[in-house]
Amino acid sequence: MSAYNGGSGPRSNSYSKNRFTNWSEYEPWWLEVQATYRRFDGKIAKRPAFPKIIELAPLEGFMRPCTAKEVEIQLNNYPPEFLKGLRAVFIFCQERRSG
Repeated sequence: MSAYNGGSGPRSNSYSKNRFTNWSEYEPWWLEVQATYRRFDGKIAKRPAFPKIIELAPLEGFMRPCTAKEVEIQLNNYPPEFLKGLRAVFIFCQERRSG
């Protein structure tokens, strides 16, 4: 058994021996979302009147799927109660498809 409680090493109880408890999904996009949220959480108002729209610079070979203005226009079309609790919208990039 690992001496470190948060370790991801082998488990020693009978439940763990019969289950795949050490497995976790690898989802790069979700990891990026979590990292971005942690990076901006302190910079975003807790209860904004309107969600902040944040565009992240595209990497080489990627394109921006929409602009901040397009997102703002769409959000303005929704009733205010639909936006309650929404602090920010992040515009991530999408890989360019040739064709």
